[in-house]
Amino acid sequence: MAPLEQQTVRGTEEGSLEALVQHLRTVEQARAEQLAALEVTEQQSTADRVASAARREQKAADAGLAAIDQLLARVAAAETSEDTQHAKRRRTGEPGRRGSGRREGSSESTTRHVIRRGSLVAASVAQTEGWILATVLAYNSEKHRYTVQDYDVESAERPTYVLPARLVRFVTAAVPRRVPWDRSRNPEIPRGRRVLALYPRTTVFYQCVVIVPPSLNITASGIPVPPAPGVPMTPAAELNPAAPPDPVNNPMYKVRFDDDDNNEVDVPAHLVIPMPH
Repeated sequence: MAPLEQQTVRGTEEGSLEALVQHLRTVEQARAEQLAALEVTEQQSTADRVASAARREQKAADAGLAAIDQLLARVAAAETSEDTQHAKRRRTGEPGRRGSGRREGSSESTTRHVIRRGSLVAASVAQTEGWILATVLAYNSEKHRYTVQDYDVESAERPTYVLPARLVRFVTAAVPRRVPWDRSRNPEIPRGRRVLALYPRTTVFYQCVVIVPPSLNITASGIPVPPAPGVPMTPAAELNPAAPPDPVNNPMYKVRFDDDDNNEVDVPAHLVIPMPH
């Protein structure tokens, strides 16, 4: 082959090789762009899935909150209804029993059920604290709620609570009486019945069992342990704390508190109330 022809062939081969290299570079660049586009698409897809899952969770949370709001509204309505029914019951010692001569729920009956300001009550302030001795400060007749204050006179702070009527139980009247036990509101509780009683030297009511009711507690059975300072006792007990139980002047229940080593303690009758339902 002549030199000119060889040179022409060589030039053609070099041009073809350069074109092939350029083509491969173009293909590689296109592939890289496709991979980048796929990566962006995958990231967007992942973000969309996360956003979609977040929206579903938000909808579920909103539905749960709406259900809770409905439940709270039903509970509030039920409490209001229960408090209203409680205010309409006559004070006969058994809830719901009709008194003779007057229609249950009359205005007079409802008024008589309101505990007067200054009266001592047992108040359920929290599940952890249970029932405490408290003083009535006010009563809201529209909401059937009492404002009470902790009776613990030795405490630096005496907190107040606003409670539904069903969480407040009458103990004794504001005006001192010869015998503070009001039998018409808290009739005598028979032997063996579970009750709440003010534990000696405290202002907290605890569960216990009646061993001897006041009408039968007529013999000396040791020294009655007084309640906390400031808590009113019967006049006879205040004058002589060592006086034996007396069903008239010094009425006492003999009770056995739970988890108290089976000790039997005399507690003033007005500081013992039926077990709340």
